[in-house]
Amino acid sequence: MKTSDKILRNAGIFTLLLFIAVGCDSVINKSPVGMITDETVWADEALVDAYVLDVYNEANFIGGTANLSFNQQVGSVLGAEHTLFAPWQAPMGLALSVIDADGVPDAFAQWNWANIRRANTIIEKLEESELDPDFVQLRTGEVRFLRAFEYFRMVKRYGGVPLITEAQTMDDPPEEIFRSRNTEQEIYDFIAEELDELVIDLPPTNEAGRATSGAALALKSRAMLYAASIAEFGDVQLGGLLGIPSSEAQDYWQAAFDASFDLINSGDYHLFRENPDPVANYREIFTTPLQNNTEAIFGEIFNGDNKGHSFSFMALPEGPNRGWGSNFNILYEMVELFDFVDGSSGDIPRDQVTSQLWSIDEFMGERDPRLRASAFYPEVEVLDQTIYFHSSTMVNGEQVTDGDIEGWPASGPARNINRSGLHLRKRVDETQAYISHNLDETDFIVFRLGEIYMNLVEAAFYLNRPADALFYINEIRDRAGMPAYGNVTEEIVRKERQTELAFENHRYWDLRRWRIAEEVLDGLRVQGIRFDYDWDTKQYSISFKNMENQPRIFQPRHYYWPLGVERVAENVNMVPNPGYQD
Repeated sequence: MKTSDKILRNAGIFTLLLFIAVGCDSVINKSPVGMITDETVWADEALVDAYVLDVYNEANFIGGTANLSFNQQVGSVLGAEHTLFAPWQAPMGLALSVIDADGVPDAFAQWNWANIRRANTIIEKLEESELDPDFVQLRTGEVRFLRAFEYFRMVKRYGGVPLITEAQTMDDPPEEIFRSRNTEQEIYDFIAEELDELVIDLPPTNEAGRATSGAALALKSRAMLYAASIAEFGDVQLGGLLGIPSSEAQDYWQAAFDASFDLINSGDYHLFRENPDPVANYREIFTTPLQNNTEAIFGEIFNGDNKGHSFSFMALPEGPNRGWGSNFNILYEMVELFDFVDGSSGDIPRDQVTSQLWSIDEFMGERDPRLRASAFYPEVEVLDQTIYFHSSTMVNGEQVTDGDIEGWPASGPARNINRSGLHLRKRVDETQAYISHNLDETDFIVFRLGEIYMNLVEAAFYLNRPADALFYINEIRDRAGMPAYGNVTEEIVRKERQTELAFENHRYWDLRRWRIAEEVLDGLRVQGIRFDYDWDTKQYSISFKNMENQPRIFQPRHYYWPLGVERVAENVNMVPNPGYQD
């Protein structure tokens, strides 16, 4: 890479490409028209809107990567919630390898200075513009929200990063371009201060897919929860570039609690309760369009033709799927987290699991509705088709080698049994079954009220407010169709968070901020589940198999990712994170 290219990347300088609105006013329906003069842009609301849209688009909320196919769900892969169909897919490589000084692949790095510079440019130009003041306040607020979101994604990966709030240029002196890192606490405090102002500046309602005061509260709720955890469980290193003093923990827990409480009690959002069936209701949270979704606080809008993704295309099992399919295979370790509806533990001793036959209703049908809503498993119905995940069928003790018995196949499709007999269903819109790659129009939720409830529960627990924690955790349990808890403990708080937010790319970051990722992930040899069908009893024998070709790796230094050798070499002021100096 040329030196000039490196400087541009590090400073976040980019070529200004603009979009203008055509047709519908939706935030997603814009078309590129090429280069437009700078003076023209800031005098025209439509052109400003197009530039703001560019910041939204480059945020890449779905999975946090620019790749809407194989790189989706990286947080769930890293957090050992599910693995992927093929080992060559980049998230699996990241989960199974040592993260060293070279850094993580660009697709996952979120070193998105270009988008921060876009945001800084808009903020500066709108401050000088003569456009309608209400328009200026709204669009400036949205862009400040997006900038805060970008900083949050960086600070949770790297700790302290340079805090740049003005648009840099190539004419700036080197000391302005090559900034030193701010402390981790300074970044979290910047995010909090920005969001406090945006709660006032942004409206409670906006076009679907755009930031609101509720979105600002949601980001503050999440970010302050992370800051509190870092202070509570982490250590201060590198003179504060990493870590937050433990004496600050209670203030951050309180900030997370307050933001969560204000959002829950604003009356602008409600837990989704549209379907009396808790399984169907939970599934519909993630497929109901944002503009009609009482629980969705902020998300990314898709419409298929102009802007689509491939989640359902990648996730659907063989049967209704006509594309890649069967890509997200759930680990049995996750199944064990989900208890049964009678309150009994879902963590059945594995020797008991393998020593008897099970009907699918016994093994899956009475578990937490959130698991049944989130997983494809044997004999589920999708678009009036029965989906099969069994590896073999036994009749009178003999294995059926081909064909079927009275319509029952000898085994499920090869793609369905490749790694595990459980596949990810959460966020899959089954009406998208027969569409092509990158045409899925299911909206992607970034913040939902269920998460805010769990943020409040955790903050309340560490603030020694058990009554608040118990009340809100039981609201989530009630919506899920699960029995109420009688008390709360750290274990219960964490387990309920993992079940409510499973497969939503939270778990890896939760394990890191709680500083238990090494304990949970390092050396983990993840297990898949194999179903073999006994025709005579109409039950399954269940066994386990390794889903990956080696154990997981998580080292103490991985609580913070490396900045990358190139970035450190480019900027002498960029102090590397511990464990990545060589």
